[in-house]
Amino acid sequence: MGRGIGFVLWLLVCVLPVLAQPLPDKSQYTLTNRTPKELLRPLSPDRPDVTESAYTVDAGWLQLETDVLGFSREDGRTSWTLAPLNFKLGLGQNVDFQVGLTPYSLSDSNVEGVVSRETAVIPDVTLRVKVNLWGNDGGPTAFAVMPFITIPTRAGRVDGGLIFPLAVELSEGWGLGTMVVVAFVPNTIDDGYHTEFVNSLVLGHDLTAELGAFAEFVSMLSTEQEAPWMATVNAGLTYALSQNLLLDTGVRFGLTPAAPDTELFVGLTVRF
Repeated sequence: MGRGIGFVLWLLVCVLPVLAQPLPDKSQYTLTNRTPKELLRPLSPDRPDVTESAYTVDAGWLQLETDVLGFSREDGRTSWTLAPLNFKLGLGQNVDFQVGLTPYSLSDSNVEGVVSRETAVIPDVTLRVKVNLWGNDGGPTAFAVMPFITIPTRAGRVDGGLIFPLAVELSEGWGLGTMVVVAFVPNTIDDGYHTEFVNSLVLGHDLTAELGAFAEFVSMLSTEQEAPWMATVNAGLTYALSQNLLLDTGVRFGLTPAAPDTELFVGLTVRF
């Protein structure tokens, strides 16, 4: 009972300030009648932090988000990824559709003197729909729901789940983001499925009008038997070249033995 009342109070605190202020009506804009440039909301990609954005792409606009190059190292194994892509299309005022691909990856391992190499050029496909429930065009908070499904093109089975991102504006130039993911993932030892929970917390700050920085903590727990806890701490920078072009770079460090030791990335987001 107490938890239910607490949740309702939290919801009211988040929603009431949004309802109290006038927001632009962009309901007339659609996939074929796209939002004019002067009404575009600020560019808010689902990268470079792990925490997903609570904001959708404006109706009729296409957004491309990608790692130009990514590198990770874990227990003598190094991996390179080239141009994993996330295509996002604004379907309406508060809904976008996303297609994610990882076109090329290369892994080298040297474990106990055994050297091996693995390449992958056929991407798995991840389909997502983001629905913003409030705060898309203004307000101190924003919240969205994003179901997703991943379809393997190589060996493997379908997985999917739900993502719940929340954004909170703090003092001038500061912002807080958090995310809960509930994913249903194939077991590694049988044909069943288990549940994985991802939680994240990110703090961002605008250093200048163009330059931003973030620091983030991410945790992943699995219900599969004997599955280890994974946690990372991440940090990075973003630089806006224009209203519709954003560059980023960053690093992730594993805090638990199961997490990758180090990950480095350089990427960009472009809206057109």
